[in-house]
Amino acid sequence: MPTTSTLRAFHVPTWGQPARFQQIRTLHYDLNDKFSLPAYGDWFCLEGHVDTYIIRLNARGSAHMFTIYYVYDADLYVPSPALLTKLGKAWCGELLVFRNCAVDPTLVNLRTGDDTLVWRAIDLFLQRWGDAHALQEPL
Repeated sequence: MPTTSTLRAFHVPTWGQPARFQQIRTLHYDLNDKFSLPAYGDWFCLEGHVDTYIIRLNARGSAHMFTIYYVYDADLYVPSPALLTKLGKAWCGELLVFRNCAVDPTLVNLRTGDDTLVWRAIDLFLQRWGDAHALQEPL
């Protein structure tokens, strides 16, 4: 049986709502490999289209890992005003950012003061995601 907790994560919505830290209900499984699964259906409109991206940043003399849950659909979403304002980048979808545990793949609370790291992780994710998908565009 999974255990349930509420984790502090960062939500980047669309439709003009501000990006902000939120409390997200999360299930934690202790099977062969531990893993966590947030209740992103509570937040995302298109639950079936959710994917993940894990990113590692080096800052403050140590490594920090984040998991970004994302929904992208240019036909159903308008570009996120929060990302346009903060990073100057268009993203047609939503993001949920969690901190990863240092010793296993479970999710943990974002810390007070993680704001800068979260925005760095999002910026890097958008660069890498955009680069990967630009290669698949027809010429």
